[in-house]
Amino acid sequence: ALRISIDSFPMTVVAADSEPVEPYKVDEVVLHVGERFDVEIIVYNDIAESERFWIRADTLESQSQGFQNGVRAILRVSSV
Repeated sequence: ALRISIDSFPMTVVAADSEPVEPYKVDEVVLHVGERFDVEIIVYNDIAESERFWIRADTLESQSQGFQNGVRAILRVSSV
């Protein structure tokens, strides 16, 4: 399983496994094998152009046992 989050951006879940759901806000989504979530984020106008934010996907393995697995990506804000 992976814990997915985007620094400074709450997410609104709008679908789970391709089925629409009543939208709800979360700070992170936990994905298990074969699961899919559709999320929306809002980028507010007060964020500076080219500002960057971490997108994090961390495993749920125990950090107390030495596991610190995960991947990172960068969300870069730009005007269209």
